[in-house]
Amino acid sequence: MNATSREPLLSVRDLHVAFESQSGSREVLHSVTFDIFPGETIAIVGESGSGKSTTASAIIQLLPGTGHVTSGSIMLGDDDLTLYNQAQMANIRGREIGYVPQDPMSNLNPVWSIGFQVKEAVRANGIASGKKEIEARAVEVLKQAGLADAEKRMHQYPHQFSGGMR
Repeated sequence: MNATSREPLLSVRDLHVAFESQSGSREVLHSVTFDIFPGETIAIVGESGSGKSTTASAIIQLLPGTGHVTSGSIMLGDDDLTLYNQAQMANIRGREIGYVPQDPMSNLNPVWSIGFQVKEAVRANGIASGKKEIEARAVEVLKQAGLADAEKRMHQYPHQFSGGMR
């Protein structure tokens, strides 16, 4: 798909998500619908507990506990992600689609350098292989995230980053 295409990269239609409990199923997302087009950034805004993180987690099939999509579609190009199994999702997470959680500090291990953690993500997602290629790609990822001094930042730890940098 080219950058001038008017086809959405991601199209979420009538998404419903529920969590199971001892008292039954409780729907927590109702009819979420949006598109993301090439070159576009969207923001999901709402009060605490309104479903922003649940929506993002549902898209990449990383809902906690008993959470699951009950209906709707999540189209990544021509593929409906709601039909993907865990192995298929693991194959595209980090390569074609990703999620940056709202509290990145809770997702960074304080005892490992930023570089180690980014390199592990690059390696685990098959984005690069070989020590030098993984290192170069990790630096590139940090630069894409807006860190001009990425080579230096690779050796720092999460507590040495500002909230926005994390």
